[in-house]
Amino acid sequence: MSSSISKEELIRIKGKFQAKYGFEMDEWTAVLMTEINEKFFQFNGQVQSSINSIDNASQLIKGQIQPVYFSNNQQAFLYGLGKWLAPSVVGLVAVLITTYFVSQSQDYQEMNTLLNASPKARLFQQVIKEGWVEEIGGRHFLVLKPQKMLSGTRAGLDCYYLKNDDAILMPLEPRK
Repeated sequence: MSSSISKEELIRIKGKFQAKYGFEMDEWTAVLMTEINEKFFQFNGQVQSSINSIDNASQLIKGQIQPVYFSNNQQAFLYGLGKWLAPSVVGLVAVLITTYFVSQSQDYQEMNTLLNASPKARLFQQVIKEGWVEEIGGRHFLVLKPQKMLSGTRAGLDCYYLKNDDAILMPLEPRK
């Protein structure tokens, strides 16, 4: 027991119980009732302290929240659009730029692989730039026009036929 109870207090507790319920209470029951009553008041004080702490915290939180009210849905939409439009546009631009550079990087890797696989591929650069390709019967052909003079031919467009060797000469680079 946390506190001592005098004989007089025990008699008063027993008397209150007998007056209220009409039964006589023994001393041990009165002592236990007193002890339970004390513990209940201590617990009640702790509960009240917790309730006060929670109320103070909720008031603090409520003071920090600033509600925004709109008169219609359009106002709410425009508010949200104004708040999130700039970050969304920045994110979209970043995604587009990244996608573009990744695709360019892949194209570059493919071209680099092709150039490394055939060492003479750089010689055909002018033919690739200016060549005229035509699809005939589901196949692609490089179209060249014959020229009389070798000096007037253009890379990828003109050719010169050598009758003696039965060969076609096609310039691979522009005339210097």
